[in-house]
Amino acid sequence: MFLLGVFMLYGFVRILYYVVRTSRSENLIWRISWGLLSFANLIGGLYFLGYKEQLLIVVNQYTEVYYAYIGLVIITFIYGGYKSNLMVEDAETRKKLNHDLYSFIIALIIVIILHIV
Repeated sequence: MFLLGVFMLYGFVRILYYVVRTSRSENLIWRISWGLLSFANLIGGLYFLGYKEQLLIVVNQYTEVYYAYIGLVIITFIYGGYKSNLMVEDAETRKKLNHDLYSFIIALIIVIILHIV
């Protein structure tokens, strides 16, 4: 588990490096989405490094904030992906990317429905 935690913390650092350095030409919403997603790696890394009890206390106290965070990540990911698709000039590539984005939205709706039921 320790090794998995280290890999997740490396993922956190690598995604933040991508957001700050590599993706400067990408749109801002896309970068914000990846930045928010990197914090999920941070939380997962801390969980596997032995901070399980502290994280569970925080999650239990701030469940609404957790759901708002997940919703914000999903909304910025979808909108950022859509804006990135608009920047693609090739019509066939844009059509494929839009299909992938719509497939993600449909899968997300199915997951939400299954979570509620």
